[in-house]
Amino acid sequence: MISYIKSYTPNFNHALIRIFLVKGNTLVIKLLRPIGNVPDSMKSQEATDEQIKHLLDGMPDGFGINNELGLIHYPTKILTSHNTTFDKMVKIAEMNFILDEANLGKHAASDKTSWAFTYNPHLGLSFMNRTAHRLEYRTPLETLIMLESIRPIATVSQRYKTDKLEDCLFILNVDAGVGYHHNLKDVKEVTEFKTEISDFMPSIQVEENKTMIKVGETKQVRVNVLVNGVLDPNANCTLYLNEVSGYLPKKRVEIVNGKGSFDVIPMGLKIGDKVNINIGWKNWPNEINYEAVVY
Repeated sequence: MISYIKSYTPNFNHALIRIFLVKGNTLVIKLLRPIGNVPDSMKSQEATDEQIKHLLDGMPDGFGINNELGLIHYPTKILTSHNTTFDKMVKIAEMNFILDEANLGKHAASDKTSWAFTYNPHLGLSFMNRTAHRLEYRTPLETLIMLESIRPIATVSQRYKTDKLEDCLFILNVDAGVGYHHNLKDVKEVTEFKTEISDFMPSIQVEENKTMIKVGETKQVRVNVLVNGVLDPNANCTLYLNEVSGYLPKKRVEIVNGKGSFDVIPMGLKIGDKVNINIGWKNWPNEINYEAVVY
């Protein structure tokens, strides 16, 4: 697991304390709101030691979201990082996310995926497969603009749909000045992201591109899946093909240990024409092209 924390300064009215807990294949996100001085009449709502332990370590069972305003007052000093200006906080939302196709559905789970977790004061906590929503032919432009304007609470980047949480890259956005808590190991604090995500995510390589193909010939094209420019032997995934010109007997390539191949036929093309095949992922189509001149 690779984890980064990025701090930013929000409008105070939207400041939230974030708690991130990971155990096995479950990610729990808990959101709390800082509160000022607590009147004596409400002291009975102070958290017990058991309630504090459950807040910092509790991993509820099952997949679900709970968007309810809490009444228990927790001390901010229990956080990994906190601002002593606010000595109390209340929980307002909680999500239990399980990275498993059985919970997410086969249409949501996919290779080369980024899961985004967001909070809206009116809608509460929610999550989405951000790469699937970016497909213009599936999502209206207005929705795309809205999605791109959202600053996620967290993003989990998943190379392949069979990967577990421990194989993913975490980006946690925290509110500077109020505090946060997590149980992740080896977390790096950054001020901006440059190539961390692109270096982590897989890419496609065609072994022999821009070649020649004989009229009537069936040509085998070998493709590799790389991570940071190097063949990834752990890549067991599916690539999706689309012919601009030429014919494909099959439109999917099963990658095993980073390698795979597909056949292409210059059907309907004459000498001098080009075979052009788009190669990509379920939610990242057309990442790279294969081209060949017919002779």
